[in-house]
Amino acid sequence: MAALTNGVVDIFSFPTAAQIFVQNANVTVSHITVDGANDGLTDCSIDAIGIYYQNSSGTITDNAVRNVLLPTGLQGCQDGLAINVEGSSGNPAVTISDNSVRNYDKNGITASGPGTAGVGPVVSVKNNTVIGLGATTVTAQNGIQVGLGATGSITSNYVADDIYTNPPNCSPSCTGASGILVYASAGVTVSSNTVESAQYGIVPVTDPNFGGSANGTIIKSNHIGGTQLFDAIDLCSDGNIAQTNVIYGSSQDGIHTDDSCSPSTGSNNIVTGNTINEACAGILLGSGTGNTIAPNTFLNVTNTTLAGDVCTPPVGALANGMESGATKHLSFRPSPLKPIRN
Repeated sequence: MAALTNGVVDIFSFPTAAQIFVQNANVTVSHITVDGANDGLTDCSIDAIGIYYQNSSGTITDNAVRNVLLPTGLQGCQDGLAINVEGSSGNPAVTISDNSVRNYDKNGITASGPGTAGVGPVVSVKNNTVIGLGATTVTAQNGIQVGLGATGSITSNYVADDIYTNPPNCSPSCTGASGILVYASAGVTVSSNTVESAQYGIVPVTDPNFGGSANGTIIKSNHIGGTQLFDAIDLCSDGNIAQTNVIYGSSQDGIHTDDSCSPSTGSNNIVTGNTINEACAGILLGSGTGNTIAPNTFLNVTNTTLAGDVCTPPVGALANGMESGATKHLSFRPSPLKPIRN
């Protein structure tokens, strides 16, 4: 384990303890093991980080980053980032490639701007293996999160085991885990990834309180399997492209043009060339307009396309943790890392 760098605050003024900290520089970090076990942290007032780039460019490649965890009993603080890249001004370029990332609290790989559209790092996140905790009651994980003004591409990664189970069918509102989350950042490309065993597979989310829209996300040629409780691809923004994805074994819907992330309305999306095998609805349409939703290939789905935001599976139809006959929780949203810790 590398020594912790204390006394550092992130770009949102939250105290951090990073094992490798790069600030205002161009640096390559490669071929090392970063292990956060026994980090000595005792409360939620400090965010544990494995590799942390702040207002810096460079490359993070061929590393193993593991066990970036708060102590038992504190993991519900929603802190703990294995690889974290932040920029509060300009657009520093960072490549994050070929890393093994596992056993983290909140996020495996995170890229964030300050919450201003177009300000933040430009990242290329490629060829990484990111493995979450699996089913857990303590933290709503995200395998890879790009947001808050950060932009770039997420390509050819393997992401698995991001499932929050506290509780699985909550009301009136829920937060949950996702494999790949694009949060309040526009124009990000998500392509050729494999995402398995997550609550949401891939989801772009508009949030005007933290940077703005996730409009214009390109989600192409991904392989998404075994999403639990919710959608494989949830387009909670506008003007996105979801093409040539292969989706199988979704507990809810293959692709949802979601109208619940105001001011986005789930409109003007292009959803074509996808293969969806086993879902409640192949495409759940929301109430948006101007969407192109054909051609696609549907296999073993209860509904090929379905209007609205609710799909009720037939009794006995689904596995992966959803009670047969349950309906979709409209207020369920992924749980991103935010400037204000959630």
